[in-house]
Amino acid sequence: MKLILILFAALCAASAVFAQTNMASNIASQQALPSHEAPRKQSPDDKALDRAVRRQLGRTHGLDATGISVRSHGGVVWLAGTVSDPAQIDLAAQVVRTVAGVSSVVNKLTLRAPM
Repeated sequence: MKLILILFAALCAASAVFAQTNMASNIASQQALPSHEAPRKQSPDDKALDRAVRRQLGRTHGLDATGISVRSHGGVVWLAGTVSDPAQIDLAAQVVRTVAGVSSVVNKLTLRAPM
């Protein structure tokens, strides 16, 4: 009987440790996004930053922003889509870095195939 109680206590302790570790892991994974993955849910601040970035991209001479999508999370801005000129890929990232609230840029822009 004593052995059963000891095993039961050990099992309870192990499951409590597992639950705490698993919960901490879930919280950490929700807070940190991989640099290659754009966020699915955004806060109002993230949405406002998206608008500011799109506005600045649209105002930039020499940049066709119609094929560029923007997502942000916590100051990190993801650019995706296509542009017609290789220089526009770097120009878009440079422009985004000038927007207040941007801490870094993940540039996934590619060159649009010629028509």
